[in-house]
Amino acid sequence: MSDTAARIREAMMSLLERHSMDDITVRMICGEAGISRQTFYNYYYSAEEALDEAWRIDFFRAVEGRDTWRDWAEGFRRTLELLSGRRRAVLHVYRSSRRTELMRIIRKHAKPLVKRGIADCVALKNADVTERDRKFLLDYTMSALTGIVKRFIEGGLKEDPAYLAEMTDAVMRYYIRQSLELLREIRQGVRERGLERGKRE
Repeated sequence: MSDTAARIREAMMSLLERHSMDDITVRMICGEAGISRQTFYNYYYSAEEALDEAWRIDFFRAVEGRDTWRDWAEGFRRTLELLSGRRRAVLHVYRSSRRTELMRIIRKHAKPLVKRGIADCVALKNADVTERDRKFLLDYTMSALTGIVKRFIEGGLKEDPAYLAEMTDAVMRYYIRQSLELLREIRQGVRERGLERGKRE
């Protein structure tokens, strides 16, 4: 992206420090960035697209390189710190009609981290899981993670990100590993019962 696109994104985030997302217009962004409307539309088709791109870049930087279970919690902590550092802007989006978009972006960038984390746990346990199992674990974990982020935002982003990341990491490591172990026991028990039934028949 060019310097002009960066100026547009910076203007968008600057305005969000002072205004609800519902009140921000392309005209306001152009005035803040010192550009014409035509220049704006050379890069983005709406204020929402400029915001989406700004969040995408910020979240990517926060989680870049955090691609294993061992350090996914660091990526989560950085994400929470990013949200906290942009407190006013986050609240001005969350309390607007664009709340769903903000949560979608957060989920989008957290999902690959959690997906790789689950893969690490599966490999560590040498678990025999199907793609259906992985999807269930991912959906369940993402629901929990989204709930934590929502609570963090609704509480004014005042909780300690390091504490939230540490607790989330500990709980998720435990429940995923225990779930995989229990799943193996359940399926092993089913197979053993099937073999016994076969012998009797």
